[in-house]
Amino acid sequence: MREEIVIVIDHMNDAPAYMRTLERWASELVCAGLLLYSDAGRRVSGVMLVMQGEAGALTAFLQRLRSEMVDVDAKGRRCKERCSTVLCRRPAGTFKPGYRPAAALTGWRAARYASAEERDALLDDVGMLHVGSGAERFGVGVSAAGGGP
Repeated sequence: MREEIVIVIDHMNDAPAYMRTLERWASELVCAGLLLYSDAGRRVSGVMLVMQGEAGALTAFLQRLRSEMVDVDAKGRRCKERCSTVLCRRPAGTFKPGYRPAAALTGWRAARYASAEERDALLDDVGMLHVGSGAERFGVGVSAAGGGP
């Protein structure tokens, strides 16, 4: 069964290498993905990952995210992802009443956003803006106004 998932990753210390790893995993597991991030340079924050694929492939992706070395810590040592949150995981085509289903993603795309409004517009373009509600829309500690990651 095909599913879609939204994951928030707090930060990436070595963003270029981390992004290449995520793209490689998505390709190996035959998943489509949209990676959104803010800030420039090697360390980025506010990372949101929208993925679509078979349920087993998404499960394998999440297992890799937690069990394989994907980033570096502040001292430059390789480390596993410990600051990610799955905001939404649902069967493809599922959507909240009053909203449209998510668009079908193809391949891999990474996009930098400069503001919460721009991030929201990118998520709305693929039909994944409203995966939560209120303060929980984008995870713990994020305002309903769209601030935060």
